[in-house]
Parts: sequence; structure tokens; C-alpha cells
Amino acid sequence: MLEAIASGLPVVTSNQPPFTEFLTSDQALLVDPQNPDAIAQSMLNSVQPAIAQSLIQHSQPICQRYTWQHSAQLHVEQYEKLMLQGEE
Repeated sequence: MLEAIASGLPVVTSNQPPFTEFLTSDQALLVDPQNPDAIAQSMLNSVQPAIAQSLIQHSQPICQRYTWQHSAQLHVEQYEKLMLQGEE
């Protein structure tokens, strides 16, 4: 997902965690993974210029939240919390 967003592509994905934890319906076409018709329709919608452009525009800020540096910092913070819990 993040690679597609970073590449400036619209995203079609399942309407369930973990995807819904960081994507909204403004940023991706969220579909029922058990509904082939909904998946097919979303794929068709994703190539419509207005829809694709809107998804791309709204999803770009996600890339700044998931840089390598930011991801590493989040890991360090989690490790520090775990270490502090172990000391208690």
C-alpha cells in the first residue's frame, strides 16, 4: 500500500484492519474482501481520472508519517516502553 501511495497510485484495499487503521475512504477505495463485485467495481472506479486524482491527493500525507526515520523512531519508543515495563 505504502509503495503504491508513494508512487502516486490510487489504492484499492480491504475494508478491515490493519488497512483501516491508517487509511480512510478519502485515501483509498475500501472494499469488502468477500465481495468480488465490489472489488471489481472499485478497480474500475480507481482508473476514473477524478476518483484516482482525489485518492492520490488525499493519500500523499501518509507517506510522511511512514518514512524510514519515523518508523525507526516508533520502534525505539516501543522498545524503551518495554524495557521500562521489565524494570517494574
